[in-house]
Amino acid sequence: MTDAAKIWTHERGTRAVTVRRPFAVVARLLADPSRYSEWAIDYFTSPVAKVDVSTYRVSTPPGDRRFRVDADVDRGTFDLYLAPLDGPFSYPIPIRVLHNGEGADVIFTVTREPELSDEDWRLSLLSLENELNALKRLLES
Repeated sequence: MTDAAKIWTHERGTRAVTVRRPFAVVARLLADPSRYSEWAIDYFTSPVAKVDVSTYRVSTPPGDRRFRVDADVDRGTFDLYLAPLDGPFSYPIPIRVLHNGEGADVIFTVTREPELSDEDWRLSLLSLENELNALKRLLES
């Protein structure tokens, strides 16, 4: 058996939206975790509450969560980390912003957890598309 045969991976889903706003405007909004509940409307079901300098709390369908965002505004890289209130943070959930003419593309990648059914995975990706469209509406309004 080769080393490659021993490696297992998770399925990922990537969705994107083009926003007709300057890169810097889009990046600044994504760098502000206090505004995530304005566009992450399916997963964040309450306003965001600040816990400390870099950690926030929000209600979600599976229960209350802590989260943080590691942001590099100039490069357009944002890594979202989620955690139960009493547990460790997850692996990073990457969000990227790319220059697109005078606007920007927002690219969001999620990882399928092994226990997620095919139907729940499909609904999760639809929810992500809904949230990216909410982000677009927020930024373009």
